[in-house]
Amino acid sequence: MIRKLRWKFIFTNMLCVLLMLLITFGLILSMTGRNLVGESFAALRESYIPEKGTQEKESSRENDKKTDSTNSGSTEQPPKKEPKDKGHEKHHIPTFQLRYDQYGTLMVSGSDVFDLSDPTYLTEILNMAVAEGKDYGLLWGENLSYMRIDREGSDLYVFGDVFSETNALENLVVDCLKIGGICLLGFFLISLLLSRWAVKPTEKAWAKQRQFVADASHELKTPLTVIGTNVEMLQGTDLTAEQKTQCVESIAVMSHQMRELTEELLTLARTDDSSSDYPTELLNWADLVEDAALPFEALFFERGLTLETVVPAEPVECKGNPAHLRQLTEILLDNAQKYSLPGEVRLELVQQHSYGVLTVTNPAEPMSEEVMQRLFDRFYQVDQARTCSSGYGLGLSIAQNIVHRHGGQITATCVDGNITFRVRIPLA
Repeated sequence: MIRKLRWKFIFTNMLCVLLMLLITFGLILSMTGRNLVGESFAALRESYIPEKGTQEKESSRENDKKTDSTNSGSTEQPPKKEPKDKGHEKHHIPTFQLRYDQYGTLMVSGSDVFDLSDPTYLTEILNMAVAEGKDYGLLWGENLSYMRIDREGSDLYVFGDVFSETNALENLVVDCLKIGGICLLGFFLISLLLSRWAVKPTEKAWAKQRQFVADASHELKTPLTVIGTNVEMLQGTDLTAEQKTQCVESIAVMSHQMRELTEELLTLARTDDSSSDYPTELLNWADLVEDAALPFEALFFERGLTLETVVPAEPVECKGNPAHLRQLTEILLDNAQKYSLPGEVRLELVQQHSYGVLTVTNPAEPMSEEVMQRLFDRFYQVDQARTCSSGYGLGLSIAQNIVHRHGGQITATCVDGNITFRVRIPLA
């Protein structure tokens, strides 16, 4: 699944890059093409100079005014530029003229640069220009631009060479394709590297999810196996009353453990679901800490431990879920009474600026950095041999989710033979 997700990320990224390149190069080619077309028509108008004293000259001037008005939207002459501005210098190109006289005969005149000896070809390009029905246009296939001039009731078509413009546009297309190919290859390699970084959180979450399912299945497998075995024994006929009582008690104990595990899993799921509604209210966190710590004094006394609770006399108001904040204190105290070495356990709540800080400190054996980083992992237990009661390793994960739902942070440090859990939650 992770591999498919990576390739999907790469495909999406490459598709976006391809669309951006197509849009960018399309705009470049379109703007360049329009500029080249405008320059070719300007050069065609400047190159065609009709003979003096003829009506053709007057018609040409009228057509020039019409063309200038169409292209620039105004009949005013453009302001003079500096001599270095070559974009406004006159550029003459070879031209030739074609028209039909009153008898339908093709009349040809123009530069000796062109081969005007083939009447069939000349008739063909003239018909192509006439068929377009425009005052000016381009015949890309022939590398020619044309301009229509009304001369004494007949149309005179002036043709100019646009080979250089066509060649420049073709070279630009080739350059865009090369640049686009290089860009796509580069973005593909970058996307290949970024895909690993992008899916890494998903891969880690997926691995944790699989580990969670495996651990939950393992925790449920043992009590289910014990219950199934005892049920088979009860179905037998050779058991004494005492043995039957032991089987029933064993089933009750395993059922209770399964119930506790199921409740913890449900609590973990509720606190982990950030999309669901989370009811909160304004409360006094100090009162919740005192109420949650009171039942643990007897448990700590039975284990030979001392519980010191320090809370401020003034209210520590925060906006949160009362049940979950109480459960948070209970989880930290339960963890302390299970794993603490003989000595004093200190529970303290203080107000620091706009935050409330809850700390639980108890004596503990030194722990490695790897163990400290895994304390909040689900189903993780440091050392079963040092525990005084069974557990599932979900308490600290639930505590972490509760703190995160309240917009706070929870950390664990082990210094000088003491482990300290520190909770920091913003106050109202």
